[in-house]
Amino acid sequence: MKNVFSIFAKSDDKKTDKMFLQGLIVSCVSILICVVALCSMTFAWFNTNLSSTNNVIESASFDLDMLITDSEGNRIDLTDYGNGRLGCWLEQGKTYTASFSIVEGSTASKGYCDIHAVNLNHYPTAPISNDETVGNNPFTIKIVAEDDVRVIFIAKWGMSALETIEFDSTVTVGASGITLPPPEEAPALE
Repeated sequence: MKNVFSIFAKSDDKKTDKMFLQGLIVSCVSILICVVALCSMTFAWFNTNLSSTNNVIESASFDLDMLITDSEGNRIDLTDYGNGRLGCWLEQGKTYTASFSIVEGSTASKGYCDIHAVNLNHYPTAPISNDETVGNNPFTIKIVAEDDVRVIFIAKWGMSALETIEFDSTVTVGASGITLPPPEEAPALE
């Protein structure tokens, strides 16, 4: 059996010793390069500070002025529930007009109002936009209250993928939630 430490003993073959020494030097240099690279990347990872004064990135903001009036034109006070949620109680049997206008200074070009019947379903409005090809501003709908119910309005930027409440439509809100009007029938093709 060969002694384990015999590989470190000088060999009589000088060519083998020279190849071993070259391999050992290459291995040590490779390990040293890996350690330096690892230390450099770790230092860079924990000390990088990205800042740019010329290119400021901001998220979009979309805010709506919301005006809710009863059938006599009286303004209904909206309660701020935080996080952009405004709401009010609607009385059974009354019809209300809800008007949503984009607040000046909103950075998003379009958005919608998500209308919630509390603890029940919700529907977004069609787009509200200053660009008439995309949506209307102000956006107006009629709300008929079947029961005494609290309704929450939330301004959101972007476009909704859900079925929407169309401009100048009438929706019914009650204990069963929000009911949209039936879609208009498409004209018959000739």
